[in-house]
Amino acid sequence: SFLVASGFIGMFVGSFFSGYLSDKLGRKRLFTITIGIMALGLFLCAISINYTMLWLSRLIGGFGLGGDQPVVWVYVSELVPSRLRARLTGITFLVGVVAIPFITFTAAFSVAYFGNYLGWRVPYLISAIIGVIILFLRRLLPESPRYYLAHGMIDKARQTMKSIEDWVVKNVGKPLPPPPMLTSVINLEKTPLSDLFKPELRRRTIWATILFMANVSAFYGFVAYLPTILVSRGFSIVASITYAAVGYVGGIIGPAIVSAIGERYEKRYQTIIYFILLSIIIPFFAFASSPIQIMVEAFVINILLQSSAVTFEYYVPEVFPTKARATGTGFANSMGRLLNALNLLIIGVLMVSVLDKLLYVSLLFIIAAISIYLIGVKTANRTLEETSEKLS
Repeated sequence: SFLVASGFIGMFVGSFFSGYLSDKLGRKRLFTITIGIMALGLFLCAISINYTMLWLSRLIGGFGLGGDQPVVWVYVSELVPSRLRARLTGITFLVGVVAIPFITFTAAFSVAYFGNYLGWRVPYLISAIIGVIILFLRRLLPESPRYYLAHGMIDKARQTMKSIEDWVVKNVGKPLPPPPMLTSVINLEKTPLSDLFKPELRRRTIWATILFMANVSAFYGFVAYLPTILVSRGFSIVASITYAAVGYVGGIIGPAIVSAIGERYEKRYQTIIYFILLSIIIPFFAFASSPIQIMVEAFVINILLQSSAVTFEYYVPEVFPTKARATGTGFANSMGRLLNALNLLIIGVLMVSVLDKLLYVSLLFIIAAISIYLIGVKTANRTLEETSEKLS
């Protein structure tokens, strides 16, 4: 439990600082740095010589991952057209979710083939190599034009938009339609962290934070402990990881569902439905006994888990204005990671019964559903400026 929690402590620190730094220094610069830190931490995990080094290495990797996530969510939200936002964010999330069963099957195979001492190192090493590849790929991406606008760099925003539009015209083969006229403006004032709790943003910050705290703890309370729960039920380590990996495959379907739904329904309402269904279904997993029953239930639960993840993680950046989008998202995410580190200890150490663990996770999803209902911001088919900026 302490080893798992160390990664989330690192994620708390990384997310807390990266959101603010992204609003200050740029999206591209930050997610280039964070992926580098993540790859370093994963490599150190792979070569760890004792428990203390592994704990510290997971802390470093968690710092990079926690710093990376909110910046990527914000970046994608700012570059995707409003009418395609749900569809394309679903696709980007789908690519990431494929990694979960991939790395879990890799873990099951490597532990079975290399044994308990070397087997667990292989997934860390593979992840570190992938991180280095992504580091170079990200350098090819443009900076967010909205970031440039929020900092008064009009010429850079115009140049970036022109390069994006020229690339699209070249690949689509026809001129782009004229952009719509906006009735809102991007606020150029700087946003210190304290501004998140001033009247303009306080309500959104509080409920976004509660949402992240409840959802992240519930999500990882199930996902991170699924193999451990199965081991406690008497299954071998390899069998437990394999059953969990089959369940994680269901997560690939979740983002595909969100992408198919698109902008027809508000992300807010979609997420509430997913949370409620999860709160009802998850406790029944405690009574699954046969391998088939375990894999089927885990498969269905992971469909809902990843559907809710893609909707709420891209919904939250949409409710903050450009000047505070990464700061607000990063703060809410960091608080979620901090509470999750504590919750993993509660679930793993204090709760002996599997049913107790799952009922606790179910309660957290109910709290998350209430939280996202109370944010109450409509974003479907609306530009980010219409959703979160002041009227001109």
